[in-house]
Amino acid sequence: MSLDYASILSAIVDYHFTFYHLLSSILIGFLYGYLFATNFGSSRTPVHSALTGDVLDINDLHAEYKMVLIIRSDLDMSKGKIAAQCSHATLANYKAMLKGNPRGLDQWERTGQAKITLKCEDELQLLDLQQKARKAGLCARSIQDAGRTQIAAGSTTVLAIGPGSVELVNNVTGHLKLY
Repeated sequence: MSLDYASILSAIVDYHFTFYHLLSSILIGFLYGYLFATNFGSSRTPVHSALTGDVLDINDLHAEYKMVLIIRSDLDMSKGKIAAQCSHATLANYKAMLKGNPRGLDQWERTGQAKITLKCEDELQLLDLQQKARKAGLCARSIQDAGRTQIAAGSTTVLAIGPGSVELVNNVTGHLKLY
């Protein structure tokens, strides 16, 4: 059986659209637009914290997200050591968010993956910040050094908080100074 393009084209051209066809097409277009604009009918999709299970509101696509890396200033680590510890902390939080809050991770990736380094005085302050971050529903992971180079084994070196909304992260870390 061969295709007769002329007869197919003739059938398409001869098809008569009615007012009802036009109206139903417009209605379907609006319906699809509404569903996509509201996440398929739900404007408030619940997302749970990676750590606490609390419901987070991350549906504001315009919200900026960031991650902060808090470095202990009392350890006198070299720049290379700090870079390695911050890399470990970033990866730890990324993996936790990938499993526990992938939408929050996507929002952070959409808004530029901001990472800010801050400093704290000592381990006590670092652990206090970790607790506050977790209570706020933020992912917070601290890194303990293996002790192979400059720092004693088991020393807590860096804390990563987030990714999370800039406002929420700043509520926990806004008083700290840049590293």
